[in-house]
Amino acid sequence: MWKKEITDTLKQTALVLSFLLLMPIIFGINQMRFSGESLSFSWYIDWGMSFLLPILMLYLSYMMFASEDSDGAIEYLKSLPVNKWKLLAIKILPRFAVIVVIAFVYHSIFRSDFVHSGRFFYFYYSPGSLSLLKSLTLIITPLFFGFMLGISSRSNVFLALAFLLTVSYFVFAGYNFMSLLSRHFYRLWWSVFHNTIPSFFVLDSVLRIFLPTLLPVLVLVPVFKSWDVSSGTIRSQIMLKRMAVPIALIIALFAFDHLSLLYYFRKVTTL
Repeated sequence: MWKKEITDTLKQTALVLSFLLLMPIIFGINQMRFSGESLSFSWYIDWGMSFLLPILMLYLSYMMFASEDSDGAIEYLKSLPVNKWKLLAIKILPRFAVIVVIAFVYHSIFRSDFVHSGRFFYFYYSPGSLSLLKSLTLIITPLFFGFMLGISSRSNVFLALAFLLTVSYFVFAGYNFMSLLSRHFYRLWWSVFHNTIPSFFVLDSVLRIFLPTLLPVLVLVPVFKSWDVSSGTIRSQIMLKRMAVPIALIIALFAFDHLSLLYYFRKVTTL
C-alpha cells in the first residue's frame, strides 16, 4: 500500500506542477507586449509557485481516495487487515512529505522575496514563535479533512465547503495579524499584565486561530474511530452535524472581525 500511495502522490503532484510549463509562454508573451520593461523569469516562477502550492495541498487532500472511488473500493478498505490509524498514516504521510519538501525547496530559492507568498501559504511567512506550528497545522489539517472526506462522501458539497471554510479561516485569521477581536483583547490584557506582550500574542493565536480551527478536527476524531462498513452518505451527515457548532463559531469570529459587528452592537445598545 505504501508504494501505491507514494506513486499516486507523485502523479498528482506532477499534474499540478505541470502548470509551471505555462510560465515560459506567459513570460514570452509579456516580453513581446512590454518590450521596454525589464522582466524577470524567476519572478513569474515565484508567483506561479505561490499559487500552485496551496492548490497542490488542496488537490492532494481531495484526491486522497480518488483511485478507491473509481474502483468502488472504499468500503473494501475496511475489510483489509490494516489498522485504521496505520491506514491514516499511509494516506497522509506521503502527501505531507511531498508538500513539505517542495515548500522547503521553494522557500530556499525565493526566500529573498516571500512577502506575497505569505498571503497564500504559511510555510513562507508567519511572524512570531508559532510559525512552525502554524505551518504544520496548515498542511496536516487539509490532509486530515481529505481523509475524512474520502471515507464519507467526496461528492458531498456541503461537507467539502465546511472543510474548506475551516482551512480558509486559519489562513486569513492568521494573516489578519491584529484583528478587531485581538485589539479589544489586547486592551483588556494590557490593563492587567503590562510587561508580557509576547505571551499575549501566543495566547491570542491559540484562542483566535488555533482553537477555532482545531475544534472541527477534534469533533471528527470519534467519527474516524468508529469508522465501519456503514454508508458513506450517513457518515457525511454525522460529520456535518458534529461540525455545525465549530463552523458557526468560525463564521461568528470572521463576521466579528470583518463586518464590524461590535460597532453595530454598540450602536443598537445606545439607542
